Amino acid sequence: MSFTADLYKAISDDMRKGSIRTAPYASRLITNANGAIAVYAINMITGMKSAHFAVGSTAPKNAFPSWKGIEISLAKFPAYASEQEYVGLTQLPQSADHIFEIVVEDIRISVNDAKSQEEILPAIISTLAKWREFFQSDRDILLSEDRQQGLFGELLFLEESISSIGNVSVVHWAGSDAEPHDFYIASDAVEVKTTSRKAPYSAHISNEYQLDNQD
Repeated sequence: MSFTADLYKAISDDMRKGSIRTAPYASRLITNANGAIAVYAINMITGMKSAHFAVGSTAPKNAFPSWKGIEISLAKFPAYASEQEYVGLTQLPQSADHIFEIVVEDIRISVNDAKSQEEILPAIISTLAKWREFFQSDRDILLSEDRQQGLFGELLFLEESISSIGNVSVVHWAGSDAEPHDFYIASDAVEVKTTSRKAPYSAHISNEYQLDNQD
């Protein structure tokens, strides 16, 4: 587990024990080795998690890249006797806990790597931009059943190939490189097709080059 995941687990444990008296939020303030301050919290009513990172300069809210499943805001925490402004990330309903924790952990690492207070805000913006690009690059992050089946077939062939000619088989695998065929072994090419249907069997040909026997 990561530092962030462990910290949220500790907060959750305190909530279950009934030792938190600051409803509606159970929170902890963390000061890192470089002096950067962060507040981690869980909404005791909704269970949604949030993380707030102190920044040395202010910025308009629209300066922060965002995506579906997360809310970004600017706030202060007078309860911690601090006038510093914080950039806050809040988990929204129907979003995955572990995904939120991974993003927060990545931001925590980038903030910890900052050499000065002035570097914290750009580090947060840069990390958020990276994650937004990731989430927008492919809306279908999970493989479809057909693509899972195709990958399983290639892995089965790879296993047989390793048993036959050794680990060099991995070098011959081209299925993830959008090549016409899945394997290129010396002067031979192999295209793996799978099916879950009963006979008569059929295979989908994605382009005409898969039928080209010249290579």
